[in-house]
Amino acid sequence: MIRHIVMFKLQAENHEESLKEAVTLAKTLTGLEEVASGEVVCNHKDADPTNYDFALVFDFVSFAALGAYQVHPEHLKLKALLKDKIQARSCVDYEI
Repeated sequence: MIRHIVMFKLQAENHEESLKEAVTLAKTLTGLEEVASGEVVCNHKDADPTNYDFALVFDFVSFAALGAYQVHPEHLKLKALLKDKIQARSCVDYEI
């Protein structure tokens, strides 16, 4: 099983609107066939505001399934949405 964690820091401009839109779209990805399990999480309002804004924590049965997810049209929609809205992105993929 492969755990895929991606964290996003959004730009300040239209921050709350961008966050809501991105999280709503990201949550739909948890239902994709390629995703064994998934969770979309947001930084708590009382947490350090310099933290990343939200993260995807997804599990895949293999790197092949992760690869199929990467090119899935719904995932590409999220990438397109975030393209001009992110300040920073970090990712780690590891075996669980």
